Amino acid sequence: MRDPRCCAPGPLLHAVALSGPGAPDPVEPAVLAAHEANRGRYGARKIKTALSRDGITASRRHICGIMRRNGLTSAYGRRRLECHPGRPNEADLPNVVAG
Repeated sequence: MRDPRCCAPGPLLHAVALSGPGAPDPVEPAVLAAHEANRGRYGARKIKTALSRDGITASRRHICGIMRRNGLTSAYGRRRLECHPGRPNEADLPNVVAG
């Protein structure tokens, strides 16, 4: 038979679950504003840097949680191919090394 004590939540976990949503997060409006100010391009790392410039301290994981709860994602670019027009070495320059 399974021991019922092994899966029982601890007193702290039980108290947090019963308390419900706590006070509003003071960092959340700043994270949302920084994401909106940069047209949704910034991810958690750049938002952390932008907030630290404004004097707001928050961890990257905290910012990630706020972004996840609000459905925010960062934009990232696709690798672009470089096109080289023409053929390489088609300039009519004398070879000074060989001659």
